[in-house]
Amino acid sequence: MGLQAARVTESCLSHDEPSKVTRYGKVKVSYDELADGKFSIDRSGYTQNYIDPSANLVIWKSGGNAFENQWPDDEGRTEYNEMFDAAQAMTDPAEREQALIAAEKYLVEMMPGFPVYSYNTAYLVKPYIQNLNKGVAGSMTWEYITFAE
Repeated sequence: MGLQAARVTESCLSHDEPSKVTRYGKVKVSYDELADGKFSIDRSGYTQNYIDPSANLVIWKSGGNAFENQWPDDEGRTEYNEMFDAAQAMTDPAEREQALIAAEKYLVEMMPGFPVYSYNTAYLVKPYIQNLNKGVAGSMTWEYITFAE
């Protein structure tokens, strides 16, 4: 799978315990509590480590990085697993793309989770700096910059 999870260990629990509240009033949650579904809402982050739609879709499979969402197999997850696996087995790129689109539409219909916030970084670049490029994954490529006179 290869996806790296950037887990935020602050969530709102349905069973807030005083010992888990930090001095800032936030609740520290362990991975075990997330896996056991002992939460009301969880703020988590995921980052792709390869440029392909499957990198964002694989996390919703059973055993994927989004296991904390508690999406039961009998409420659509089994069907999603089958759709995703079928798409991954396809060798024709156009056919695979359509199958991944169908899996994503199904995921949106089922709504096991939803985006709350998307991280963005803005860069102010002086006009005389040239060839500074932002890659498709969001990182800046500094290797080829030049300075105009």
